Amino acid sequence: MNRIEHGVHENSPLVFHPMGNLVELNRRHAEQVRGGKLVKLNDTRMIMRKMTTIDNEKGLTMALTMNNITRVNSVLGAGLRNNAGTRGLIQLIGHAAARDYNPAPEQIGMHLQLTILHLGGARLGEIAHRALGLPSVTTTRWNTIIRPLLPSAGKPTPSEIESNIDTCLDAVPEVDDESPQIAHQILMLDEITTERRARYDDRTNMVVGVCRQHGYKLPLELKTEASLNLLCDGVRKGKAHLAGEATVAALGLLTANPREYSTRLILFSADCKSESAPEHVSKRKNTTFRLLCAASDGEMRRGKAFIMEYMKRPLAPESPIYPHLSGLEFMNFLVGDDDMTADKDAKHALKCLRNLLMH
Repeated sequence: MNRIEHGVHENSPLVFHPMGNLVELNRRHAEQVRGGKLVKLNDTRMIMRKMTTIDNEKGLTMALTMNNITRVNSVLGAGLRNNAGTRGLIQLIGHAAARDYNPAPEQIGMHLQLTILHLGGARLGEIAHRALGLPSVTTTRWNTIIRPLLPSAGKPTPSEIESNIDTCLDAVPEVDDESPQIAHQILMLDEITTERRARYDDRTNMVVGVCRQHGYKLPLELKTEASLNLLCDGVRKGKAHLAGEATVAALGLLTANPREYSTRLILFSADCKSESAPEHVSKRKNTTFRLLCAASDGEMRRGKAFIMEYMKRPLAPESPIYPHLSGLEFMNFLVGDDDMTADKDAKHALKCLRNLLMH
């Protein structure tokens, strides 16, 4: 069938029926309505998302204000570094409030805890860890750049003392002059009270806290479970004792430099009221640290040991210090090896005279 049969010539223009125009208008209107609905639906979804975000942010604010969380900035910083959203931060805060999550310590917190630990000791450091959320005492000690001292499990050995001396001298500033230097120092000995309990040193795999006079009778190195049982049985049977005191030895440099003029611990050992002195001379690069005297308080047994060790013979006239001291009429010229002398605490000496006078 062609256009001639319908009465339309091939070259005549097309004429649309009125019903066709109405259908086209209805189709366009339906598309406009559908587009409007989609726009409204998108707007509704966007508003709902924004409302959800606002609700989550309100929840985050409430979580921050209602939960007692230490180091909130560290918790939020850890969450943001892990690309956590608002809900993730709320969950992280919940774990931190329940003490199930502790963020990694920041550098400023580590330095603050290290200062508290050095000034106030382990107990104050533990309080700061619990109350302020600072790093724990163990974490602070493991992350410090200063090498820790080695406690003596049994009788102090030269290697332990030399290791502690090297650790202390690492903090001494270097001298610009390359010529050999001599720095004089004093050996100081005293006791401190300790808790009567054994402690495990994970660096040496040894048990410290057992008195050094009887510790050799027991296995202080934990190799097997049997050695631990033998140690506990020996302490219960009295073969060795848990010391209530510890001997502390320190070196004091005689210098005007404030960075060098400080007490440096070199020995820490469980005490049974018997003292011994380390080597007199230690060297570090071009500097020789030479001991002049040993100082202590008025403890009776150590006083007798000082007499035996540092009052062996009179000062030799060939000594370089003899010309400076020879004119002192009442000077005690008894010295030990290497012209070492003993320095007893004057307060304890005066206390002994007072007690004698009172009696």
